[in-house]
Amino acid sequence: MMLMNVPPLTTTTMTPRPAAITYSVQRRTHRVSMGESYMLLPFKCEEGSQVCEGDVDGDFVRTYFDAEQRVSLLQVSYDGRSHMPDLATAVREHSLANNHGEFSLAVTLDKQGRVQSYVDVTNGIIYEQHSDDPGAGIVNVIYVKDGAPVLKHARHLAEVDKLAHDLYVELQMPAGVASVHAR
Repeated sequence: MMLMNVPPLTTTTMTPRPAAITYSVQRRTHRVSMGESYMLLPFKCEEGSQVCEGDVDGDFVRTYFDAEQRVSLLQVSYDGRSHMPDLATAVREHSLANNHGEFSLAVTLDKQGRVQSYVDVTNGIIYEQHSDDPGAGIVNVIYVKDGAPVLKHARHLAEVDKLAHDLYVELQMPAGVASVHAR
């Protein structure tokens, strides 16, 4: 009986990938979800990248990743478009689409005390205004992780509560379907 020179069998252990990050509400837009692996993005992204970006449905989308290569910040940029969405349109497309109609607006202020961005603290979404012309519309919509400092430090002001109420009326949400929460 002749034995062949066969290398011994070796076993390898696979390191399991960490479980997906879970969020208090689903945060998804343009076929990209917070906590999703870079491999599932609708545009090309190389392993090990800290940032990936691409065009999705005609809008520019940029993703930032955590150490496990999962989306930890998601930005949709409307800058450069001929018509940027107003706040009501952006809230309808992002906040209301993600959380069954609940949103709570607060603001971040610039050094002069002017509104820099609106923050939906319920859904973890920031709506950035155009810095040179706030009336021009929303230039960026940014999805952040639960516990992001901006969600804790955004300020609720009486004017914002009125704006939130006006948005509620403008969006013509039937009672019980959507609510605006003041903090």
